[in-house]
Amino acid sequence: MTDDRAARLRAGVPADGYGCGYGDELLDTAPTAAPALIACARPGEEHMFRPAVPWATTCGPCHRAERRAYWAEVHAHAETAPEPPSWRGRFAAVGGSDDGGGAQDCGGRAAAR
Repeated sequence: MTDDRAARLRAGVPADGYGCGYGDELLDTAPTAAPALIACARPGEEHMFRPAVPWATTCGPCHRAERRAYWAEVHAHAETAPEPPSWRGRFAAVGGSDDGGGAQDCGGRAAAR
């Protein structure tokens, strides 16, 4: 770094922030304030957290516990669901024949072999 650039960087530092040199420009940036602590919305022992996003209502561990419980319930219902019919059963239900006979084109005519 040249002495001229270093001097320009040190000269323009604001009192409430810091300077950052990018190319030949001096960018003034102020430090951002940390988000306020809020109470976690999950029932149980009350505890506080700093939300990573403005719409967060639960802390990370409580949010993960809620997601685990939700997906465990989804998997439990999926395991009790009846087995879907096979493709042969679905084909037979719509009136198709699985005899391996003559293939037909979309117009209902026998396809040339």
